[in-house]
Amino acid sequence: MSRSRRTLLSLAAPLVIVIVLVASMTAAADEPPIVLHKLDGTETTVDAVLGHGPTMVVFWATWCRYCKEEIPRIKEAQARYGDRLCIVAIDPGIRDSIEKVRTYVKHFELTYPVYFDAAQQTRARFELAGTPTFILLDAQGHERARTEKVDFKAIDALLAGKN
Repeated sequence: MSRSRRTLLSLAAPLVIVIVLVASMTAAADEPPIVLHKLDGTETTVDAVLGHGPTMVVFWATWCRYCKEEIPRIKEAQARYGDRLCIVAIDPGIRDSIEKVRTYVKHFELTYPVYFDAAQQTRARFELAGTPTFILLDAQGHERARTEKVDFKAIDALLAGKN
């Protein structure tokens, strides 16, 4: 291969990468918003729920025993971090109903916001492999950590800006 052809190929590769990135960002921006159901029956979107400072998003299900086991640690995080960390719980709608979610929230006296994804769209958007899944988002909404349990060290790092 000639030197000029190699130079041309080396210059073209970054341009192709930029084009692909811009195309994927445009496609993501064109996606319809993911609708979540509040427990009072009204609707909101994922984008409206997230992005209000550092956030721990809890993906859970009423039938998930590991989710149930994490409730005391979620409540501890809520007490420990107060207004510095927003906690949001989303049931991704897998084998669940909003009625079951309402009963569960009342039974376990959950005081953080809880939402239900009837259309099961959060599974794909957040690439969920199962429940529970805890995702820590920074103040700009970027994912900084993903765990299967409440991780106080990861939360401390997030709030200290060390992620």
